[in-house]
Order: sequence, then C-alpha cells, then structure tokens
Amino acid sequence: MLRDLLAASVLVTFGLEGQPAIREPRPTPDNPIAHEPLLVYEVTGGTLLGPYDLELTVYADGLARLASATQTKLGRTVTRSVGPEAAHQLATELARVGAFFGGDQTQIVTDMPLSTLTILQGAPDSRAHTYSWWLPEGSNQTAPALLQSFIADNFADF
Repeated sequence: MLRDLLAASVLVTFGLEGQPAIREPRPTPDNPIAHEPLLVYEVTGGTLLGPYDLELTVYADGLARLASATQTKLGRTVTRSVGPEAAHQLATELARVGAFFGGDQTQIVTDMPLSTLTILQGAPDSRAHTYSWWLPEGSNQTAPALLQSFIADNFADF
C-alpha cells in the first residue's frame, strides 16, 4: 500500500505556470499501447432549433473521434489520426490556458447547449479535471476557441 501511495504521489507533474504537464505518449512494458484519452469535449442540450449533441475525444496516440447529432441531421461519427504531436499540442495548450483549474459557470442560460471539458494527462493512471459552461465568456473563452479551432482544422468536412 505504501508503494502504491508513493507511486500515486509522483503521478501529477507540473509544467508551465503550475499547470499539470501533459505526458508524451510513450509505450512501456506495463503499457505497450499508448492509447490513453487526453480530453473529452462535449456540447449537448436543447436549443431553439432542437436538441444538439457533439463530442470530441482525443487520445495520446493521435487518434481523434468527433461525433454529432441534431434534430435535423442523423448522428455521425468520424475517427481520424491527427498524430500524437497535434493531440499533445492541443492538450498542452488547454493546460496552459488553465483547463486543469477551470470552474463550472454558475449562471444558467436557456436555449444554449452545455459545454463540458474533461482533460487528462495522457497516462493510464493520470489526473483528470472536468468543468462545464454555457457561454464562452470570462475565464471560459480560450479553451472553447482552441477546441473549435482544432475541430475546424482536423474535421473540416464534418
């Protein structure tokens, strides 16, 4: 038990400005497949046009999956390799802008889907942080812009 506690205490490493560092995907004997999730971004809820659902999952090995469904469009999922470098860069940028310390937006907004971001360190036993917002304002402006830019760059045909 002491060994597990000591191992857990060194799992969270810190990078830029005290933010937890995103680990580079490195296969090891205990973890030969570096396919750990780096982030899950979800936008879901009701709008004036009906229900909306979008989910982006990005893995340390560079696999990214985007899924979406609306009232007027059938559900669709696209999976592609963006490369480990692009995946790591997105997660690192999100960490740099404070995604590991983002807080839930306290105001309630009608006719807007709720956005939720869960960010992880990219290791099999890494730390994660989840927070949600209705509107990209205040401290919640930069992360949504980075995520939307990543989607536009990598899933332009979606």
